[in-house]
Amino acid sequence: MTDAELADVAKTIRNESDAKAEKTFIGFRIEGQTYSSYWANVSFDPDYQSTVIGLSASDYQTLTAMDLSGYTEQVGSWLRDGALGHVMVLYKKDGNYFIDSVFASGGRNTESYAAKSTPEGGIRLETPDNKFGEYYILKQDGTLEGWGENGKYMVLPPFRA
Repeated sequence: MTDAELADVAKTIRNESDAKAEKTFIGFRIEGQTYSSYWANVSFDPDYQSTVIGLSASDYQTLTAMDLSGYTEQVGSWLRDGALGHVMVLYKKDGNYFIDSVFASGGRNTESYAAKSTPEGGIRLETPDNKFGEYYILKQDGTLEGWGENGKYMVLPPFRA
């Protein structure tokens, strides 16, 4: 949706509301979105302002069309559709695990991970230094979970194999 379309929807919601408020905040989520925050938010304070937090349509199209065939030892891939949207690709190289975060701009970050089997048959992945106590769990069904000191913070369904 364009910013003009977002503005039209937000103004309709505000104008059709029974509540009359000096300030209004509206958060938008997209069905199927895996990132838990809003895709966009709109405020009237009193004038209209909008912020798109999630992926733009063009970045989403770029990421979903990405060719991952160069990952010959790919274990799995996932789409992170939040503010810094990217495709995560888990692969093995020379017996070691790596995750590439590939962005719509073509940028790429690579991190290495130590892997341990979980009692449920999945794989626990954490960086060797693990400064922040965060780790991933790759479940048998291909789902990737992000874990930290406050529990599970992310669940991503498989993107492509």
